Amino acid sequence: MIAGRKLFQKSNLFTLCVSILFIYYYTKFYYNYFFNYNNEFHINTFGIDLYDNPCEMMDTKIFRRNINDPNHPSYTKCISNMCTNGQFIGAQIRTPTKLAYDVEHIIDNNGPEYENCNKNIVANYVMANNYWNQMLGVIARFDYNKSTKMKSEVYGKKMMKRVRLAIEKCCAPIN
Repeated sequence: MIAGRKLFQKSNLFTLCVSILFIYYYTKFYYNYFFNYNNEFHINTFGIDLYDNPCEMMDTKIFRRNINDPNHPSYTKCISNMCTNGQFIGAQIRTPTKLAYDVEHIIDNNGPEYENCNKNIVANYVMANNYWNQMLGVIARFDYNKSTKMKSEVYGKKMMKRVRLAIEKCCAPIN
């Protein structure tokens, strides 16, 4: 039993180390593309900027549908190599070579911030690189602050503050 526990602990440590390496690599990749080419990150997809009511509660599937609908006010044409026919289409299989977009919670839905608030509001959404988003989720389970710091570096401290203020203002208790 003790040998099994040690193996499990080593396995968790290995998973953590691999996750940190993936996060570092893909965050660096994402950061470089954002600042150097401006084609991997759509700054025009911050929900807080797309909707008149940032407190509007919305499922991520509806957010994606609206952003892809030319008849909806939040429509944004997708123009990067991660797009499919000009739309933000998510990847069915997530791999480092199949990049696409996820609707990402800027302030993690399962994170410790605003635990009693519903964070499924448009102010808390942005279209993000699916693989980077997935790796951030892994690292957040081990070190939420590191994950949040990485987001601040990419999205900017001002945006993070705007989203936090919106969540505070819009705080609707989770039922």
